[in-house]
Amino acid sequence: ILGDLAKLEKLPDGGADVIVSTNTLYILKGRDRTAAIAHLCRLTAPQGVLICDSAIGKELNETLSIIAKNFRNIKIIYTDNIFSRAYEKIFERNGDLGAHPVAGTKPFLLLSWLISRLEYLTRFFKPLNRYALVVCSKKLSDKKQPFNIYHLPLVDRNIYNLAD
Repeated sequence: ILGDLAKLEKLPDGGADVIVSTNTLYILKGRDRTAAIAHLCRLTAPQGVLICDSAIGKELNETLSIIAKNFRNIKIIYTDNIFSRAYEKIFERNGDLGAHPVAGTKPFLLLSWLISRLEYLTRFFKPLNRYALVVCSKKLSDKKQPFNIYHLPLVDRNIYNLAD
């Protein structure tokens, strides 16, 4: 579906069993961001799951406020802790962690494993992290419709235009 996350009015309420939106919402600001989150909540089926991410701070508070009005179960997993950020800063080359000459050696593979364990251990500790992954289920609304997009204009094979 080709479209704008803040303008999903043409899609049916409760039609999607799973919605995943990562590395997308941070691009939107203000009303567009809140509209997009509200649409994603509306589109999630009653027994569906919504997974999205947010920066910790005002954005996360706004996201959780909207989500709390729509779901019974909300789980927050904090990510991008101080240890992971330091590791990435040292070893990332041109956007690729594996490109550093020593990053693939056994001692550094052990270090990366240790850092992944630290990421796991700090997943519920907000102060050390930058982002939050929000997993929502058990929607408060029981409104479900079939996810029919065939009324939308076809742009190319299997690509529907929501932007018109």
